Amino acid sequence: MTPELFESFFALNLCDIHCPESCYTSEIGRLQKEVERYRLLQKGGGAAMAAKATLAQAAAAAGGSEMEIRQATMFSKADEQEMDRVSRNVNQLKSDLSRQKRHCATIQKKLSTAKDSLFSTCDNVSALSSAAQTFFSCCIYPRCMLSPEDATYCAQFVTLLHEMETPGFRTLQYLDGLVKSIAGTLYCVTEDEAGSLGFLVEATWKLVCGWRYDEKRYEKEVAGKPGAFIVDNDGNLERAASYADFSSLYNEWHAILGEAMVGCLKSSEYMHNRSALILLKHIVEVYPTRPVVGETLLKALTPLQGEDNVFQDIRAMAQAYGGQLAKARDDGVWKEQDASSQKARLEKEKAALRERMKNAEKQREEMKLESEAISRELGTESRGRNDRRGGQGRGGGGDNRGYPGDRNGARGGGRGSGGPPAFTPPSSTFTPANGGPARDLQQTSRGNSHERPRDGDDRRDGDAPRDRERAPNYEGSAR
Repeated sequence: MTPELFESFFALNLCDIHCPESCYTSEIGRLQKEVERYRLLQKGGGAAMAAKATLAQAAAAAGGSEMEIRQATMFSKADEQEMDRVSRNVNQLKSDLSRQKRHCATIQKKLSTAKDSLFSTCDNVSALSSAAQTFFSCCIYPRCMLSPEDATYCAQFVTLLHEMETPGFRTLQYLDGLVKSIAGTLYCVTEDEAGSLGFLVEATWKLVCGWRYDEKRYEKEVAGKPGAFIVDNDGNLERAASYADFSSLYNEWHAILGEAMVGCLKSSEYMHNRSALILLKHIVEVYPTRPVVGETLLKALTPLQGEDNVFQDIRAMAQAYGGQLAKARDDGVWKEQDASSQKARLEKEKAALRERMKNAEKQREEMKLESEAISRELGTESRGRNDRRGGQGRGGGGDNRGYPGDRNGARGGGRGSGGPPAFTPPSSTFTPANGGPARDLQQTSRGNSHERPRDGDDRRDGDAPRDRERAPNYEGSAR
């Protein structure tokens, strides 16, 4: 590696070597549709009926009044200003896209011109083999840990070196060192560094997967180029890697990454679990592609997903990644899964689903029987209480021994024969001071309380109301 490569690598940024043309195109298309919608509203007529209906439905769903719904379907001055603003944004994005493409083309042309001086060329096999490792250790690894943007820049820079057919840069040897370094680094990184590594591995593995599962693409983009050379087993000679050689290397890298991930997931250290889950979440759409590693990852996730896991964040992350991994498997990310294995897995999942439905139905039946038993028990107790009330309550047809002065006793008798004995108060009499017969106060109040006429009941039409007679003063009467 030469100083020119070191200087160029750290002097450039992602926007210097990569133009996200797809993002520009998507946003420009969205804004153009918005401008077209405003133009239809401005024009009016039958062409604007669908747009007006959509706006009216949105305003009605938001709880707007009739006036607000009408205003939403009208092309106002504010709509005209918004249309002008969106139109300006479309033109600005088109201008930025054109300028960005020219800038990236200029930088790539400069790098392509200086590519012969980026790596020293010699016939020493060991020096050529160590150049890729030195580049990774001194340039890629320090910068990819800084931020997701820097990690994406590292992946794009390596891709650019390979596409330029840079002399002295062995792409396959760089990939071999990258995978082995990540497998060891995963045990000693922070959360942010694990996230940044995820962006680097995702972009790199996406490119590698394209070569592995498309032989024609490998022959076009890799075979015969300087990056395709690998060292023989004796370490003395270099040779161009065939598609079979690359497939063997890919399987080896896949197994190394899988072993590191499973080791972190099974570790008792909190940060090992968290770092592995963060990295796996970023690469779930490109890794794993082999069912053996995928099934091993799913089994390693099971203890982390259970209620026994005291770390709630780890449990939530494991459950989320498990769902994403299962979805990726169903979407075909596991490219090496044969039809028979897939059919067996689907049959197993259907059997498990039927078993769960059967257990759920059994539980519902048990709950229904238990509910009916509780209802019968409650009904029996309620009838027992009603029977006891009927035998001892008022109006139950007992011996009609009611409490004195109780009006209910006159309606249906007193308490039943099983109740307490009736209370009989001592007799009390009144003897007038001016002479006369003595009267029983209890019988008087009982016999006359409901027969005494109210004020005005015995008067005739036109007669003035007579004052009610004062009740005698019972103070001092015998008790």
